[in-house]
Amino acid sequence: MVASVQNPADIINIALRRMGYKLRVGSLLDGSEAASQALDIYAQTRDELLRAGEWGFAERNVSLTVLKTAPAGGYFPPTFWSNTYPPIPWGYEYAYPDDCLKVRALKPAPLFLFDPDPQPNLYAIANDDVVSGSEYYLASLALNGAGTSGYAPNDTINLTGGTQTTPAQLMVTTTKVVSATVAAGGSGGTPGTQTVTGTTGTGTKFEASVTVSGGGAITAVLSITVAGSYTVNPTDTTQEPVTGASLTGAKLNVSMGVNAFTIFNPGVFTAQSTTFTQASTSGSGTGATFQTATYTALTENQRVILANIPDAVCVYTGKVTDPALMDVDFIEAFAAALARRLSPVLVGGNMIQAMAQDEAVSTAVAAREQG
Repeated sequence: MVASVQNPADIINIALRRMGYKLRVGSLLDGSEAASQALDIYAQTRDELLRAGEWGFAERNVSLTVLKTAPAGGYFPPTFWSNTYPPIPWGYEYAYPDDCLKVRALKPAPLFLFDPDPQPNLYAIANDDVVSGSEYYLASLALNGAGTSGYAPNDTINLTGGTQTTPAQLMVTTTKVVSATVAAGGSGGTPGTQTVTGTTGTGTKFEASVTVSGGGAITAVLSITVAGSYTVNPTDTTQEPVTGASLTGAKLNVSMGVNAFTIFNPGVFTAQSTTFTQASTSGSGTGATFQTATYTALTENQRVILANIPDAVCVYTGKVTDPALMDVDFIEAFAAALARRLSPVLVGGNMIQAMAQDEAVSTAVAAREQG
């Protein structure tokens, strides 16, 4: 028999005592070597052992939720089989219980209050792609307007548009220059309309058409002729040094917009929109807009139970996580299984010790299953 067990640490300490390990754990998260090693295997070992035997404390009898039914008249014109029906030859498709570790049997719902445990029926477990007709995620999006200023690579942008239950989010991958003004005219430039090029930042540098006065200084920015593509913005966008036209000391104040982006989070939509604006951003950029959005219907791959009986009741082993609900035999077997797995890493267990612990597990399981 084991002492009263109320939490995972109690079971771990029983296992450590079996191994002859001198230290004890306060919890699975106390940071000790024993707790850290146990944390890696605790849940897996518990669930494996629950599946291995038909433990009474873990038995569940639950009426299943029907997802699909075969047509009453069978698959004859004009009704042909499609994925809106259970796969042939099954008449019913049921949702797999959320806490189910192992299905033991399927049986019809009792017709009377007295139910002498009817015989189990045939069933199968499968995966099914369930398509939601009312939820979508963002599949693609195009840039409409780069914005007016303030964007930098790796900025995230939350979108406004459609009806979103989970917000869609973009990440800026590259930026470009959308406008520029004169910060410092410089000197020594060739008078007339000239082309100047940015010098700092990483990526393709921008080019601008400027007016150089008779005194050799930039007096106006006419246009951005090459917007550039930056993975790192210019060092100081308000004082970006430029070269060209024999200029010395010329600087432009450049505004950075979105050049390219990726869909960082596709969101979840219940109403679609083809255009979006910026709701918020992790940076300081403003004014970016997006268009021609396309969507993909959300699909969910879920486990299902297939049967040919209506109103099915499932007898299964449930996922029991609270040690206070586990019976003594299970705790004995659980502690022995943990000791067998922890021994090599904590105390360097030998073959005789491992065999003895294996025997303890087998004995406990057999005793429990035989009542």
